[in-house]
Amino acid sequence: MKLLGRFYDIKYTIGELASDCMINQDQRMYLRKNMDILIIDDEELNVSQGLKDSNFSMYHKQDIDNIKDVEPYEIILCDIRGVGKRFSEAFEGAFIIKEIKKNYPNKHVIAYTASQYDASYNTYLAEADNVIPKGTSLEDWIAILDDEIDKIVNPVHQWKLVREKLLKNDVSTIETARLESEYVRSFKEKDRKPLEKMAKQGADVVKSVMAQVLGSAAVKFFLGGAL
Repeated sequence: MKLLGRFYDIKYTIGELASDCMINQDQRMYLRKNMDILIIDDEELNVSQGLKDSNFSMYHKQDIDNIKDVEPYEIILCDIRGVGKRFSEAFEGAFIIKEIKKNYPNKHVIAYTASQYDASYNTYLAEADNVIPKGTSLEDWIAILDDEIDKIVNPVHQWKLVREKLLKNDVSTIETARLESEYVRSFKEKDRKPLEKMAKQGADVVKSVMAQVLGSAAVKFFLGGAL
C-alpha cells in the first residue's frame, strides 16, 4: 500500500507548465540585459558590438587560465582555435568546452570557428550545446542567443534535462515522476518551498540535482531571485 500511496503524490506532469512559460518582449529584453554571456576568443568577435547594441550583456576574454573563470556566466561562446593551449595544445578551445560542460553541466556553451577541424575534435565538440560558423550574421547570432536564453529559463526544457539526469543516476521512474509533480507545483504556486524540501531530503543524487535546480536561472526568473 505504501507504493500505491506514492502514486497519489503525483498530481502534476511537466506538460501542464507549457502555457506558463511563454516569454513576452519586455521579459526578453530584461533577460538579454541580465544574463551574462562570455566570449572566449583571442580576437574580437565581429558581431560583439552589434550584440551589445541589441542589449545583450557581453563580456570578452582572450583566453582563460582556469575553468572557474566561466563560473559567473550562463552562456559561453568559445572559439576553437587560438585559445585553451594552457589546457590542451592539440584541441585548444574544443578541450575547454568539454571541461566547462564537465564542471558546469548546466551552462550553455556555443562553439564557433572559422577553421575546418578533423574528426578527432568530434568527441569534444559533441559536448557543446551548439556549433556554428564564425561568420554567422548578426541577425542569426541574435536568434541563436535568444533561443539559448529561452531554454535556460524555460522550466519545461530544464526539467527534461533534470529528468534525464535523475534516470541516468538510477532514480526510479516513480520517484522521478513524484519529483516532477513537486517541481511543477512549485512553479504553478509560485512557491520555492517544494524545491527547497526536495533539495534537503532523499537520496544524495536527488538532493544534489535539486540543489542545482534551486540555483537555476529558471527558478530565479519565475520564482524570484537575482539572475
